[in-house]
Amino acid sequence: MMLCNQQLTESQWHDFVKLSELCEAKDGGLPALYGHLLRQKRDSKSNLLYYEKGVLVGFLAGYFFYEDGCEISLMVAPSYRKKGIAAQLLSTLLPLLISKGTRQVIFSLSGAFRLHWLTDTLNTIWNVIALIKRC
Repeated sequence: MMLCNQQLTESQWHDFVKLSELCEAKDGGLPALYGHLLRQKRDSKSNLLYYEKGVLVGFLAGYFFYEDGCEISLMVAPSYRKKGIAAQLLSTLLPLLISKGTRQVIFSLSGAFRLHWLTDTLNTIWNVIALIKRC
């Protein structure tokens, strides 16, 4: 189940902390997460939470700090990686990136992430954007 919101609830915050602890233990680090912002109401639904059987296993937050750019923080529970969760999270954020006129994306990932999956996913996403702009 995927949830999108502007601000994490108390329960979601606790789930988020558990996920970040799992990821940090496995990866030896975390992406920039800006926890203080996650608990504040923001202007768009840029927090994406992916639950499996009531457990948060994927998380993405988009931070629109820049005029035409977005910083994206992404975590997937170690035992749920390579199952397409990160791609689903990114695909869900895509309409918001387009609506905000995003031209630059900065990815914040832990150092342990292998970037080949990200390159493949981004190529697919940017190809979709190119098709949308042609229509």
